[in-house]
Amino acid sequence: PLPAESCRAMCADAVKYAKGVWPNAAFPDYNDHHTPSFDGWRTGAEEITIDYNQIVDAIEHILQSPDITLTEANKQFTVLSYLNGPLSAVIKQLVMAGIPVSTPSGEGGIVSAVSKLLKMPFREVLRAKNHRQGVSFPHKGKKGLEGDTQMAANDDAVFNRLLQIDEDEWEQAVRRANGDSNLAGKDETYAEISSTVEIAETLMEMWFKHQAELCEEPLRFRTGDTTRTVEAFRDYCKTVLFS
Repeated sequence: PLPAESCRAMCADAVKYAKGVWPNAAFPDYNDHHTPSFDGWRTGAEEITIDYNQIVDAIEHILQSPDITLTEANKQFTVLSYLNGPLSAVIKQLVMAGIPVSTPSGEGGIVSAVSKLLKMPFREVLRAKNHRQGVSFPHKGKKGLEGDTQMAANDDAVFNRLLQIDEDEWEQAVRRANGDSNLAGKDETYAEISSTVEIAETLMEMWFKHQAELCEEPLRFRTGDTTRTVEAFRDYCKTVLFS
């Protein structure tokens, strides 16, 4: 009842304003409005709960089922998650199944979050509680190539550094919680960073594998190789992975 009363009050205010502009126009009496009977309401399919590793099967079933009619508008599926990390396994499964994937763009997008983590400098020691850790992956800067150029030549070094970031950021969360690990587990900053690390591992693994598949000979990268930069990673995500 309260939402309905609120809506009627809003409509009444709007009508009052409109009558001041068009005094001779006829307006409905919103107090006399009644919702249609419950039997006439449109209802969709029942809500179901599935495991994340069943998402691909569910999408393929819906797309291929002769009993389900889809328009072009509702052939798109959306997977929502509070954090980016849990999406990494879903993205990998969808891509491997040949199902096109797109992600939100802009500063809040997955690729932007991972790129920011890759560009941030790696610190040997995080002295202040608010210091953040990064990969220091090679990227274009004002003075040319910046970051740890040796990272481009060693896949394991990238994954080891991502693991180190997660460990360092956990220690930071514990410091911010004054040693209380239970409280640190609720630290939103750590949760966000750990989630970004998780999806960064997946996307970087897929990128490295894609580069290897393009070469007939064993893939070798040298220190300072410009094909292994944050910009090249973003281009792969845009033109190949999420095209």
